[in-house]
Amino acid sequence: MTSDRNEVADTVPGDRELRQLLAGLTAVRDGDFGTRLPEDADGLMGDIATVFNGMVDQLSVFTSEVTRVAREVGT
Repeated sequence: MTSDRNEVADTVPGDRELRQLLAGLTAVRDGDFGTRLPEDADGLMGDIATVFNGMVDQLSVFTSEVTRVAREVGT
């Protein structure tokens, strides 16, 4: 039973990691597409960071393209 709890504890992000995620999400919400989460964490948090960073990259490309098209249409 104790080893099962230890395994779960190793896979669940801790307070520090969740605060980093919250800070990253807040930055992106506010338009900062240069924000990144550290991908050096093991397990679930490393996977979350990799997906988060990829999502931010895609959002950055998308917003750049929308801005470019808006400029073309506006001229």
